[in-house]
Amino acid sequence: MHKSVLMIFCLLAVASVIAEENVRTWTSASGSTLEARYVGRNGMSVVLQKPDGKKLQIDLSRLSRDDRAYVKSLALKQYDEQPPPVENYKVPIGRVTPEIKCAKESQWSYRLYLPPGFNLSRKWPVMFVMSPGGGGADVLNRYLPGANKNGWVLALSVQSKNHFDQSDVAVSAMVDDVLAQHPIDMKRLYSSGFSGGARMAFSLAQQYKTKKFAGILPCGAGGTRADLSKSTEIYGLCGSNCFNRWDMACTKKVLSNEFRLWFFPGNHDWAGPSEIADGMTWLNGRYLKRATMSNESIKSEKHRYVKGVLSDIGAIIDADPERAYRLATALQSVHVQPYYRGPLVEYMQKLKAMPSIQSYARAEAAMHELAEKYFATSIMDYRNNNCPEQLTEAANAVADKYGSLKISKTIRRMGGPTQIP
Repeated sequence: MHKSVLMIFCLLAVASVIAEENVRTWTSASGSTLEARYVGRNGMSVVLQKPDGKKLQIDLSRLSRDDRAYVKSLALKQYDEQPPPVENYKVPIGRVTPEIKCAKESQWSYRLYLPPGFNLSRKWPVMFVMSPGGGGADVLNRYLPGANKNGWVLALSVQSKNHFDQSDVAVSAMVDDVLAQHPIDMKRLYSSGFSGGARMAFSLAQQYKTKKFAGILPCGAGGTRADLSKSTEIYGLCGSNCFNRWDMACTKKVLSNEFRLWFFPGNHDWAGPSEIADGMTWLNGRYLKRATMSNESIKSEKHRYVKGVLSDIGAIIDADPERAYRLATALQSVHVQPYYRGPLVEYMQKLKAMPSIQSYARAEAAMHELAEKYFATSIMDYRNNNCPEQLTEAANAVADKYGSLKISKTIRRMGGPTQIP
C-alpha cells in the first residue's frame, strides 16, 4: 500500500478513537448538562455534536470551569503532537554536517544543520549564515540554541569570507542547493552573519528579490533596505564598543522602527548564543504574528512557539528578569492564543512587581537614545569622533541612574572608545 494512503487510514483511525474518547457529559456554568462529543474550537467557542448528529457552537464562557479546562487540554495535546523525525534522511539530523558540495557547482560547499524533529510532513524555515573568516566547523554552534528553539534549518557557506571576490557566487550556490535539496518554506528565508558576513546577509536578501527574505539578523555591521521587501524584518546585534556601532546606529536611524537594534557588552565580536537565540525568536514571532492561522501546520507551530517562549521566561524570570521582560514584551506583540494569555499575564505581573523591572523600560529607552544621539551621526565617526567627552559623561550619567540593572553595564561601556581597525 502506498505510504500516503496508509497514512490517511492511520489518521482516520486515530480520529475515530479520539472521537469516541471525547464523548462526555458537559456542564454549563448554570449547572445544566448535555451529552455530546467534542468536535473542535472555533475562536472563543467550542463545537459539540449531540448523539443525533446535530452540532452546537457554545461560547466557552458558558461552560463550567472543568469543561473549559478539558477543552484546553485537548487543544494543547493536539498541538503538541508532531510527526516522528524522518529516518535515514540524506544528511544527519540534530548535528552540524561536514562540508556538503553543491550539486550543480561542486567548487562551492556549505555546512547544514537540521533541527531535532525534522520531518517531511511540512516545510521548514532556513537561516543562511556567512562568516567573515569562512565557514569553520564551529561557526554554527552559536546559532544552535536558536535553531532548536524555533525549529529552523541552518546553512553556512564554507567559502564566503571577507575580501573574497566570489563570496556572492559561493553564497548563491549554497542557497540554490539548499532550496533544491530540502523541504524549505520559501516564505521563511532568513540571512545572518558577522561583520562582513552581516553585509553579505543584507546583500543576499536583496539579491533574491522574488523570494522575499522574511528577515535578517546582522551582527557587527549594518546595511541598507534599498532592494529589500517591505515585509523583511531586521534584528541587529552590536557590541557596546564595536567600531561599527556608528554604522549600525545609522542603519537603525534610516530604517526607524523597521530595525530592532540590541547592544551587548563587547567589542567587534560575534554576539553570544543567547543574544542570537533571542534575535531568531523575535524574527520568528514577527512572522507567526502575521501568518495565516488557517494553516494547521502554522497553527501548531505557533502554539509550540508560544509555549516554548513562556517556558523560557519561567526558567529565567528570577535569575535574569531583564531578559525575561524582553521576551515577555516581545511575546505580547505576537497575539498569543487564549490558552496562554493567563500565564503571560501572570509573568508580566510578576516582572512589573520587581523594583528593577519597574525602571527597566526607561533604561532600555535611554540606551537607544544614547546610541541615536552619539552614534547615528556618521559611519566614519569611529575615526573622526571616536569617544568625545560628552559621550562618556552622558553614558556614565545614565549608567549611574540605573546602576542596579544589568543593562547599566552595557550603557557604561558604550561611553568608552572602540578599537580603530
